[in-house]
Amino acid sequence: MNFKNRRVVVGISKTINLGNYESMRIHTGMEADINDKADVDEAYNELFEECTKQLLEYEEEIIGGEK
Repeated sequence: MNFKNRRVVVGISKTINLGNYESMRIHTGMEADINDKADVDEAYNELFEECTKQLLEYEEEIIGGEK
């Protein structure tokens, strides 16, 4: 099978307990077009790592470093 255009899409979410019966759900996602010779698993892992970093930064902003 020969693919000319391939796209990898990653999205992750996390629900944060804010206390007092309140919560907030945060989500981040990324897409990348990859060429035919690129390793799909490697591209996915890179995007997942970037999404995870971004999600943790958002969480830090929301709860001020407390976990």
